[in-house]
Parts: sequence; structure tokens; C-alpha cells
Amino acid sequence: MAKMFRWRSLGALLLIVVAGVSGLFGYCQLMLSKEREAFAGLRFDEALGRLDRLDRMTAYARHLPGLNDVLSRTIDVRRGEIAYWQKRYADAIGSAHHDKDEAADIRGRQAFISGNALYRKAATTVDRAEALKLVTQALDAYEQTFLAIPGHYNAAFNYELLTRIQQESSKDKKHPFPQNAAVGDKGKKDQQDQGPANGSQGGGNPHGKLGQVPASASQTQMKVRVPAEKDNSTGIEAGKGPRARKKG
Repeated sequence: MAKMFRWRSLGALLLIVVAGVSGLFGYCQLMLSKEREAFAGLRFDEALGRLDRLDRMTAYARHLPGLNDVLSRTIDVRRGEIAYWQKRYADAIGSAHHDKDEAADIRGRQAFISGNALYRKAATTVDRAEALKLVTQALDAYEQTFLAIPGHYNAAFNYELLTRIQQESSKDKKHPFPQNAAVGDKGKKDQQDQGPANGSQGGGNPHGKLGQVPASASQTQMKVRVPAEKDNSTGIEAGKGPRARKKG
């Protein structure tokens, strides 16, 4: 009898643990989805706040095997993405760990964020030698992205573009980003957008640039052009022709 009671107690305890882990997993998924919702709405501070709250609320569960690495690394990746779009490039660069023991997807995303941040930082660095150093570091980050995610198109595009910029700078002994470096960090609003491809089709936010009418287009007149159509009329007024015969 005592032995049976002991087994039942152990089974009940096991069910409680499983239920607790399942509840924790569901809570993490909910908070991460809410963070992505805020991120998509360009409410970066709110998204960052949700990540901080999730980090605090799950601190007690970090001792569970496997949960600590996966959750903390996911939070780090998303913090790095937010830092990049907030133009806090130093924080975005610092979010990458390049740990070979991490999951390939997380490692690749961290490296890609770091590469883009290094790219942007190089474009606003006035000193040519420092800018070239940042370009080299960005190329290394994109290479790390390839190793983790071989089919990463944007990383491949950025790597090719930066390689050409680096070669041209070495050839003519000029700054790799002369248009942007002339104004440095203080003139970001007026500089040309030579930023990296980041999955958003360019632009200053994850959704790309806002569409607008070209400057050369006239907004005072609107012309409607109707394509010419071949005249298919038979010359007979509607309702006056012979009655159609049914087949069969």
C-alpha cells in the first residue's frame, strides 16, 4: 500500500512538472509573439520592454537543461535586431557571440545583424583606416553567416558588394564611403543610403522605404491613356439582327 502511494505521488509530481514546463513554454511563445507584433509596428521600445520582462520572468527557469541557452540566445538575437533598427550599432555588434555550440539559425542571425551594423558604422566613420577595418570585420561576419546558413541571400549580396567597395578603396586610396564619411554620424539624415540588404528591401525600417511620387513627375496634371482596341463590331444595331439558331 505504501509503495503504491509512493508511485502515485511520484506520478502526480511528474505531471505537475510537465504542466509547469508546458505553461512556461506557452508563456514564452506568447511574449515573443507580442514582441514581434510591437516590432512589426515599429514600436521598438515596447518590443525591447517585452524582451526585458520575459528575461526577468523566466530567470528562475534558466536552470532547466537546454532552456537557458535557447531562450537567452533568442532574446539576444531579437535585442540585436532592435538595436540595429534603432541605429545603436555598437549594441547590435555586441549581440553576436559566434559560439560554435549555438544552433546554426541563431548563430547565423547574430552574425548577419553584426555584419549589417559594422557595415553601417563603416559608412559613417570619417577615418579611412578605421572604416576599412570595420569593412573587414563586416565581411568576416557575413562569412560566419554563410557557414551557419548557406542559403542566406542577403548576406551573399552584402558580401559581394562590400568586397567590391573594399577593392575600389584599395585601388584609388579613397574612403570606401566618401559620400557618407564626409558628414560622419552627425549628418546621417542628409547622407546617401548605402546601407546593406537586410531583408526589408532597403530603407530605414524593417518594412523598407515609404513610396512616393518621383520628384520629376508632375503632380498637377493627370493623363489617362486608353489602349486602342480592334473594332469587333458587325455594323448591326443591338437587338436588330437575325435570331440566333440553337445548335443540335
